[in-house]
Amino acid sequence: MEPIEFIAPWYYSTYYYIFLLLSCWVTTIYYVGSNGQKLLYNKTNGPSQVFAVIVTVIWAVMIGLRQLARDFGDTRGYASHYRYVGENHIPFAQIDFKTEWFWRNLEVFCNTLGMNVHEFFLLVAFVYFGGMLICSVIVVRKNLWLAMLFFFTAFQTFTFATNGIRNGMACSLVLIAIALLTEKKKMTIVPAVLLFCAFGTHRSSMLPSAAAIASLYVIKDTKLALRFWIASIAISLVAGHAVEN
Repeated sequence: MEPIEFIAPWYYSTYYYIFLLLSCWVTTIYYVGSNGQKLLYNKTNGPSQVFAVIVTVIWAVMIGLRQLARDFGDTRGYASHYRYVGENHIPFAQIDFKTEWFWRNLEVFCNTLGMNVHEFFLLVAFVYFGGMLICSVIVVRKNLWLAMLFFFTAFQTFTFATNGIRNGMACSLVLIAIALLTEKKKMTIVPAVLLFCAFGTHRSSMLPSAAAIASLYVIKDTKLALRFWIASIAISLVAGHAVEN
């Protein structure tokens, strides 16, 4: 596959946010104009559900097939490393908690399949946006479009899609795991594997993973969790980086 050429790289974020602005505006009018009844009694298989899936696929393709331009932050760096892995026949990595082994093995596997860098980025984009969609389907399927709109407009969504793609992919794997934990109320093999792979993609995912497990087995009182969170902020401000880390 080849990158999308009909949109200049520096306009990508502009189109993205204009689309979301219009989407939020139309969605608000739709629900407010119906006095909130459509929000309360929205059917599971309504047209908004299909629209959510279509928009997710479109943006995954648009961002996955972006050009390798400096406007997308670390995209060039990821592209160079992916090519380096293929050109130098880097072998599969062993599972190591000190490295992002899953990400490296994904690069090796995709190179083995003969995927070029644009196809690799497309796969990552589908995992990234697809993870949000799967999480929404499991947790809030009744209002799938609203859930996806929440994800699309989140502060770091576009940045994680084009710049910190490794972090973004890890977070999406964590989202699916949390959705499954929310549904099953216990740890099973699938969410455990997803959390493990997320950690192997980007180690920062350890924090939300640990928080999810703690909320499942240790701290079930929301008020207690909020107090702990506020206290941790206060302590970090007073004690400094040693306690923060």
